[in-house]
Amino acid sequence: MLEARTITASERRLVEWLLTNVPDTKQVANYVAQLDKLRVIDVCGCGCGSLTFCTPQGGMEQIASTTGHSPEGTSVWVCLYADESDSLCALDINPMDDMPDAGIGLPNPESLFRD
Repeated sequence: MLEARTITASERRLVEWLLTNVPDTKQVANYVAQLDKLRVIDVCGCGCGSLTFCTPQGGMEQIASTTGHSPEGTSVWVCLYADESDSLCALDINPMDDMPDAGIGLPNPESLFRD
């Protein structure tokens, strides 16, 4: 686990894009309000770009998801999760093909699809 840090501008832009363009929830305003205080507490060890924002309180629920391309051109699935206390909890980035997770960078919102 790494030392907690503030999210970067590109991470924030991606999370905000997911919430405003492909939400799976009606509580968008609640989650957008959390962005100014959002902190990364862990990153996936495989190098896929997935981030953890909190230790989940109870289970996690998908609140936004889409597909697109990583900066490397890999087709990816991008999903944002919140926990039962409605805290933003994780950003998951996974390859859609049988590609290894390692080396997948954070997608730019422009490379993602609106469903």
